Amino acid sequence: MEMPVVVEVRYVEPGPVGVIVVDDDPPLLTSPERLVEFSVAGLDARPVALVELRAVAVGSRQPRPAYRVPDADPPLPVEWPEALDYSVDLVPGEARVAEVAWRGDPELPVPVTVAEPRRFTVVGRPEHVEVEWRLELDWTTSDGRRGTVTIDDGGRPFHSYPHSTRATGRRPRTCTRSWRPGAGRSARPAPERSTRGART
Repeated sequence: MEMPVVVEVRYVEPGPVGVIVVDDDPPLLTSPERLVEFSVAGLDARPVALVELRAVAVGSRQPRPAYRVPDADPPLPVEWPEALDYSVDLVPGEARVAEVAWRGDPELPVPVTVAEPRRFTVVGRPEHVEVEWRLELDWTTSDGRRGTVTIDDGGRPFHSYPHSTRATGRRPRTCTRSWRPGAGRSARPAPERSTRGART
């Protein structure tokens, strides 16, 4: 079945609380509040309703030693429509519905067309463990078709570090030089890419 929407994940930033470098080989750039931004547009003038947005935790592990990078300011995306802001608590093995982050923001369902896309931001927060996760967005059309599009980081799951674990402040042994904004894939604008494919 042809997907009636196009999803573009344009930016995956460390999140508002800063960058964490996890002791891995190679070092992993992540955050306790992974912030994902994406846009959704229809293929033509016929509206498609975006019905529900979920975060699915696809993997977890105990927190590894990590180094908090001070005063890291990754570049911000520009020329985007106003976002609908959502947040979700990540629980291993569960799919959790994302909630509106700010009072007064529109809640799903919302329509999209080719001329009227919607931009979303989603903050994923784990509590006690590292979590890998993806987003699932349900859609429906006026002729009764339904489906789900999966949103991730170019085929890889997003990664978030637990809030309850304090980074040591020491650089992991695998880090041979100081991190700087733009030094890793998680802290720079990702190439525009489209997600096409549905699960019904």
